Amino acid sequence: MEALGMLNALIGLVLVYFVLSLIASAITEWDTQLRGFVLAQVTVHAFFEHPQVQALQQDSTRKPSYIPTGSKTLRREMALRVQDHSISGYSQILANTHVVGG
Repeated sequence: MEALGMLNALIGLVLVYFVLSLIASAITEWDTQLRGFVLAQVTVHAFFEHPQVQALQQDSTRKPSYIPTGSKTLRREMALRVQDHSISGYSQILANTHVVGG
């Protein structure tokens, strides 16, 4: 009879561990998706803020319809600005970020 009680306790512990690991995995996945979403928003915002991209805009209400891909300077500048967190409006983007779905 004591062996049956130990088996029940072992099954209970395994079940609790399994449920807690599922919860931890779900929280980690949600955090990863949120970080990716915020990084994408910050990168897009900083990209269209850059003077070389703004110079391609024909009017102030629309984004440029074509951006040449040969600009190594623009790519390097954007990478540096994202790494240094020197993007203006970074905290505003984080504050106004809403994740839809999951």
